[in-house]
Amino acid sequence: MAIVVFSFLAVPVFSIRVSEVMHNPDGSDTNREWVEIYNNDSVEHNLTGWKFNSGGSDHTLNVPPANNGTGSMVLAPGSYLIISQDAASFLSDYNFTGTVIDSSWTGLSNSGNETVWIKNSTIIFDNVTYATVPEGN
Repeated sequence: MAIVVFSFLAVPVFSIRVSEVMHNPDGSDTNREWVEIYNNDSVEHNLTGWKFNSGGSDHTLNVPPANNGTGSMVLAPGSYLIISQDAASFLSDYNFTGTVIDSSWTGLSNSGNETVWIKNSTIIFDNVTYATVPEGN
């Protein structure tokens, strides 16, 4: 009698995704960088207490309306939110009516090759290493 053992490694499908990184906007970058997050899940996620990480440092997500943020920390299925370096600057630059969360980090590298991620207290849900691109792209 032979015993066959199968081992399957699951490839993770992240429910919360980093969908866009604006690390080098046109003109001055001061307070104008942002990261877009997408809920790829069929359930909502409450991001209260989660962290955004750039440059190896964790940054708190400030609950709106702190620092001029808008919307809710609860991200509905199929919805997006913006984690901004400065919520007021983001809202004055873009015609965006969704959730904008201020995180007040010091800046993202314009030379690229920096990894950013979003995590709750124990799990990194997604991470992205972005490349160098011209201003505003």
